[in-house]
Amino acid sequence: MRTGYTNCCIKDQKNMAFLVEDGKILAIGSAQDARMQEALANADEHVDLHGLEVLPGKADGHVHLLQMGRNALSVDCSAGAADRLANAPRSQAWLYGVNWDGNSETLSRTVLDEAVKDRPAVVLSKDGQVMALNSAALHACAIDENTKVESGSIDAEKGIVRQTGVDLVRQAMPAPDTEEIKTWLLKGMELASAQGITAAGSEDFLSTNESYQDILTAYEQLSYQQKMKIRVSELVSFCQIEDFASFLDEGYSYDVGNDFFKIGALLLKLDDVSDKELRYDDATVQLYVQMANRFNTPVWFDAASSGGIDQALDVLKEEMYPDNPLQDAILVHRAPSAAQLARIQKAKIVLGISGFLPERASSLFYGSDQPFAPVLSYSSFLSGNTQKRLGFTGSLKEADPADFYVVDEGRVMMTVVNGEEVYRR
Repeated sequence: MRTGYTNCCIKDQKNMAFLVEDGKILAIGSAQDARMQEALANADEHVDLHGLEVLPGKADGHVHLLQMGRNALSVDCSAGAADRLANAPRSQAWLYGVNWDGNSETLSRTVLDEAVKDRPAVVLSKDGQVMALNSAALHACAIDENTKVESGSIDAEKGIVRQTGVDLVRQAMPAPDTEEIKTWLLKGMELASAQGITAAGSEDFLSTNESYQDILTAYEQLSYQQKMKIRVSELVSFCQIEDFASFLDEGYSYDVGNDFFKIGALLLKLDDVSDKELRYDDATVQLYVQMANRFNTPVWFDAASSGGIDQALDVLKEEMYPDNPLQDAILVHRAPSAAQLARIQKAKIVLGISGFLPERASSLFYGSDQPFAPVLSYSSFLSGNTQKRLGFTGSLKEADPADFYVVDEGRVMMTVVNGEEVYRR
């Protein structure tokens, strides 16, 4: 089917038009051009965009689609958490809340015990680094005053766990089945497409207690069922290096997949914003990089603190191939120091940004880290860099995939992926 889009603005040029067939842009140009008029005459359907602006599909290099969807379908604890939890439907074995500010003075074991007495209840903070648990949840997770974790903390008396303590809780929670995982992923993609996002690097392996095989199965089913709403490069993450070894042994490798879902880079979270504690020692990070190198897999270091940036630079100095052919990258949440930036540029390390936008963005890519961080209004140029980093193409040119979105005074009105409308306001 051929669809003609008319009466739109592209790159500040008004009265533009384009023709789409089989997920590709067949022709694009001025509606007054004879060639364009001939192409539109062969369209099976015409869509009048009423002078609105059309932009190439937006790319976000680091999101958590599964968590985005799960959050949207969970109890919102951003305000009045106790009342919301007390009045939540009792259809699930565990009560799951999100969007808490992480302040143990507003939400703790005592508060949760008063609100939820009949089952385990856990609430995840906005940044994904802290959880509050009631007594039933602590008991179900076998957490007490003697439980210890590395690179995190547990306060059993207050019912507060941090960093790897959150991973411990996720592993103890009831496992979702494939259909539930698919529901969360689809909701996450729906929310992304409403922002004009057509391609994303998504980190989902550690969003549940399920193994990576279950996440991959859900994505693969959505892909061959042709239900994917956006293109996804799955950023693979692991709690233990043995899990990464098993992943590689099972034959998974970088860039394997199709036009809608493929295996992405290894995303290695090094720290948090506190700048106090690194998650791994240098030897462990070095081993991760060595394993990735053997399987031609790029490593993206998620470095929230200055110490994390230094650790990534020190390891890459020893392990990165000359000229960085695998495109290893550091995703930073704060501007690197002048000395760090000089090392990054000298080593030709790819730099991703999250949580801030520099004045110049010529060679950077962007990852929002949503839903754990707000989305910034980044440029189409920066989005294009991100698109290339994810390995997808799309720039509103003839023969490119028909991935675009339509805006009206900054509001996304329509998003189209592979020629199919996936969102309309």
